[in-house]
Amino acid sequence: MKHEILSTIADAYEICGRIFEFPNSDLVELICNRAILDEIAKISASLEDGGYEGYETSLIENLTCENPSVLLDNLKKEYSILFLTPGAHVPIWIYEAPFRFVQDGREGSPSLFRSPTTIDVEKRMVNAGLNPPNRRKEPIDSMSDECYFISLLLRDAYRAIETHDLELFNSRLEQARDFNDVHLSMWMQPFMLGVIELSRSYEYGASYASFADFGKYVSKLDLSGILSSLDASVDV
Repeated sequence: MKHEILSTIADAYEICGRIFEFPNSDLVELICNRAILDEIAKISASLEDGGYEGYETSLIENLTCENPSVLLDNLKKEYSILFLTPGAHVPIWIYEAPFRFVQDGREGSPSLFRSPTTIDVEKRMVNAGLNPPNRRKEPIDSMSDECYFISLLLRDAYRAIETHDLELFNSRLEQARDFNDVHLSMWMQPFMLGVIELSRSYEYGASYASFADFGKYVSKLDLSGILSSLDASVDV
């Protein structure tokens, strides 16, 4: 059924959320037991069945897992070097507000917590009934948080179809479409391309180039167009 694509795309954004949060043992386990590869293959096959371009998993398949603890240490090093370098010289910001600040060529230093962009992201999450647990410790406009948010909205919309809740279905689709148009689509693809490019300049970075390759694939899906077509055609 056409609405199955909601679940598939929710899975894709959830994976993006997971691979761009600070590395942990859960992520390493998913890599080592190949669960993340299997999930990406399922997503690709499902999208191909729906008439969309599939994804070649070869880059992520190159991630080695001879020693999980070594892999975790390497991922943490890569993440820290690429996204958390202290001071004003972060190679690439993993938060929307400072990323777009730099991308737009604005002068001065970007704000992390109180920028209009970050405040709007928080407002949209709260209005959707979410209360991000770390919002006082970390900006909530990270690539991970925004991808998780889209995933949650799409899952709610999919469940609304199963329960015949037209109001929730329309609400979640509108929230996801608006959030993507105003926020995530404005920086997801440039971010992924930037990570791929930067990884060539650092001793560490190959793993995140692989992650960003999948993120680039997801970012090229016409999410708003897909959601608009469902809005017009799905019978809740």
